[in-house]
Amino acid sequence: SRAELRRRLRGYVRGTLSAYVNGRIDYPLAARREHLQGVVVLRIRLARDGRLLGVRLSRSSGHAMLDRAALASVERLNTMPPPPAGIPWGDERELPLPVTYLLQ
Repeated sequence: SRAELRRRLRGYVRGTLSAYVNGRIDYPLAARREHLQGVVVLRIRLARDGRLLGVRLSRSSGHAMLDRAALASVERLNTMPPPPAGIPWGDERELPLPVTYLLQ
């Protein structure tokens, strides 16, 4: 069903992709020194096999330094876990990917 497909896609983005990206994102030392925090929302395009086809800024954190770091970090990944089988997929599909910068 459409609801089941949406649930699986949401689980993939919020679970699999977020867990994969977490810990691989650069938190610039200058941003940490200035106590900059925020959420950057990126839009990513992935091939069926998980290759990164594109990434763009969807919503700024309000701090250009964090926005640039998130974009550069994701671009360096090149590949991510592929989407689950059974979800219709096309290279034009963009997924939201929130990147959270939070000082601990």
